[in-house]
Amino acid sequence: MNKVVTKMELEFAGVVLPVTQCEDGRDVVPLKPIVDAFGMDWKTQKAKVKSVAMSKRLGTCISGGDIPPLKRQTTCIRLDRVVAFLNSISPDSVRAGGNEDGADFLERKQAEWDDVLHEYERTVGMFADAHQRQQVDRRRSLADYLAISRELRLTEDKEDRDELKRLKAQEAARLGIPYQMELTGT
Repeated sequence: MNKVVTKMELEFAGVVLPVTQCEDGRDVVPLKPIVDAFGMDWKTQKAKVKSVAMSKRLGTCISGGDIPPLKRQTTCIRLDRVVAFLNSISPDSVRAGGNEDGADFLERKQAEWDDVLHEYERTVGMFADAHQRQQVDRRRSLADYLAISRELRLTEDKEDRDELKRLKAQEAARLGIPYQMELTGT
């Protein structure tokens, strides 16, 4: 059983969810208030998230009744998997349950998430060509180079400066930027 400590609260769909942290360090939220906000059947959704595949995907856990203000054991999912859970819900089912606003919200969010995920896959994921991946890698290397340069300006310890100079030269070579430590002094 995970020990849960309340960290903060998150307002979601008109309810306030306590965000807690399990022993493994992951943030979790209780699932029932989310299910209730969309007017779905709790028993059905609870069974779904306890299935082996969904439990692994969502990080389903049972808290020991130590999430204030809940006094009994509570089924929770990882905070970073709430979107995955919401993506598993059919807006048509929510609408059939009489929650038009919830169904409309889900349709808008699912379309937004689909667009964001597609853009990611198109630019750096499985649909990206080699040139696009190289561009992303180059932007990351440039960001690293600039971060190292900033840190080098602020560091006074000689050993740290020497290591930062080495890293800066390494990133400069990767980027094709002419860099000579002995000439620049940084």
